[in-house]
Amino acid sequence: MLYVGVGGGMELLQFAYFNRQKGDVIGIDVVDEMLKASQENFKEAEKQNPWFKSDFVELKKGDAMNLLVEDNSIDVAAQNCLFNIIKADDLKQAIAEMYWVLKPHGRLVMSDSTCEQPMNDELRNDGRLRALCLSGSIPITNYVKMQLMLILELYKFGLVNLTEF
Repeated sequence: MLYVGVGGGMELLQFAYFNRQKGDVIGIDVVDEMLKASQENFKEAEKQNPWFKSDFVELKKGDAMNLLVEDNSIDVAAQNCLFNIIKADDLKQAIAEMYWVLKPHGRLVMSDSTCEQPMNDELRNDGRLRALCLSGSIPITNYVKMQLMLILELYKFGLVNLTEF
């Protein structure tokens, strides 16, 4: 399991719950503070949850455009509120990286915020909204068109399942 953009590590804890094997979950983040927050949260999780061990999760400093993971080695690669804030050219590279690290028939899980209409620059540049993963929201039709084009046409991922929450 690979998770890119770990934030405070909460999703990594959820993934570790289902894997429970040393190093079975890999978390990558470019921000040192997020990696540190994740480590601190793991220490607390070990105190509160007898099933959790910090070594279930391997944290790496890196970014979505250059994953530090061996090709064809991951069953599930995931991101949450990351791909909607990446520039178009970088997004192509990030999706390519996810494709390369996945094993044949592996799964790519993407969860990004979207909106009904284009967001104005004032909202897009609001730091508070960025922290809530909302400032990168793009209209759902643009998001689907952009993601589907990259996923289906360029990288031939196969089955695509869209779910609205």
